[in-house]
Amino acid sequence: MKPVRENLNHQQPATSPAAQVYHPKRHLKITVYPAVFRCHAPQANLVAVVGNFYDGQPQPMQPTGDGYWHVTLELKRGRYEYRFLVENVPILDPKSRGSILGADGTKYSLLEVGF
Repeated sequence: MKPVRENLNHQQPATSPAAQVYHPKRHLKITVYPAVFRCHAPQANLVAVVGNFYDGQPQPMQPTGDGYWHVTLELKRGRYEYRFLVENVPILDPKSRGSILGADGTKYSLLEVGF
């Protein structure tokens, strides 16, 4: 994935495919990348993605009108575990490159960002 430029203090919106995020307390720039999540759930009324990013908080996804739901999140380079929540039921991503047994003993889909 290509990085996206954004300023953490939101002074300017991301406008290019490469992003340097400025951390005001640490005075350093962090590269973030767009991570696009898509889930096929045509009958669902509520879909989210949750993982070891964004403090473990479910991130709502938006319907695309063709039975898919999507969200683009900005993530730092790394390996992430995630699942979709379809009507609050955890679902693995069938299109992920693999899965892993999480610390809680359940399976998660894998995502590598920035490699």
